[in-house]
Amino acid sequence: ALESLQASLDVEVKARTEAARVKKKMESDVNELEVQVDQLNKNNTELMKTVKKMQQQIKELQVQLEEEARVQEELREEQTLLERRCTLLVTEGEESRAALEAAERVRKSLETELHETAEKYNTLDSQ
Repeated sequence: ALESLQASLDVEVKARTEAARVKKKMESDVNELEVQVDQLNKNNTELMKTVKKMQQQIKELQVQLEEEARVQEELREEQTLLERRCTLLVTEGEESRAALEAAERVRKSLETELHETAEKYNTLDSQ
């Protein structure tokens, strides 16, 4: 009976020792998990800050892109107007050149006519 009691006591001591070891191991695991959760929460907080910064940068870049697109459209319109103006100026220049050439032909014709008339007058005057 004493041996049986001793064996039961040994089994109980072993069980308690094992239970204490398992409890200590579980507490250690829980502590490690809590540290990991804290670290993950910190990482998550940092990531959320980064996400917010990036969202703000995206908004700013979108505004900048819209502004650049607007400016580009204005420049495109201005270029079209300048091209039209250049075309008109070229046309006006060609018309002016043609008018000048016509005036020059008329001037030469009138000079010739004047010269001929002067010769006739001189011929008539000298008779």
